[in-house]
Formats: sequence, C-alpha cells, structure tokens
Amino acid sequence: MKIRKRLTRNIVIAVNKNQGLVVCLVDINTKNVYAANDLDENHINMAMKLININNVREVIMDNSLVQHLVPLVIEIKDEQVISICIGWSAMTKLLEIKYTKKSLDSAERIIMKFIIKGIIPISDEFEIKY
Repeated sequence: MKIRKRLTRNIVIAVNKNQGLVVCLVDINTKNVYAANDLDENHINMAMKLININNVREVIMDNSLVQHLVPLVIEIKDEQVISICIGWSAMTKLLEIKYTKKSLDSAERIIMKFIIKGIIPISDEFEIKY
C-alpha cells in the first residue's frame, strides 16, 4: 500500500469520483497516511494489508494490532474539503476499538498537514467530526 504525502485530485478521482469521499488510515506511530486505492477498499481491508494479517479473526481477538491505525474519511464537495470524520468506521465497530483523545488529536494533526500540503482547498464551512 502506498504512503500518500498530500491530498491530490488523482487520489480523489481514483477513490470515489461521484461521492467525493476519500477513505484513509493514519498510522499515528509513523505519521503515514494511506488512502484507499478504489471504491471496494475499506478501513478493515487496508489495516489487514498494513499489518500483514489475512485472517480478520486474529485482529478481532487482539485489536491492539491495529490500535495505531486511525480511520478517517475526507469529504470533498464542489472541489473543496468540507469535512473530515476521524475515528469512526466499520473497523472501529467490528473490532470494538476505542481511541484515546491523544490518538485522535494526533490523527487530526497528521491529516490536516496532509490536506494543507495538497491542492484541494479547505471550505470556509469545514468541520471535523469525531
């Protein structure tokens, strides 16, 4: 899986042309951002690839394996970033992961740098959801 340095139009087009949603994982230990490669990829599949485990039951039994990977969704509308949703996904529900405030704050700082370095502007109505 490719590490992404900044938010680009190519990432948005490749991921979800119609809905404007970019599915990401932030590794708060390495400060790397990973964006889904296509519409079928989700947080769980991405996390499994990153930790090199093929059986989701292993992760269900020990969710600490992915505790450092914080799921995010970047929402883009009218060529602007309008929101980010941090720490909520099917992965957090299935694996019963509860992130600390410190982890969420760290993920927010990392993803904001990722967005700011990119070429897609942030909307005046931008909001962060937890």
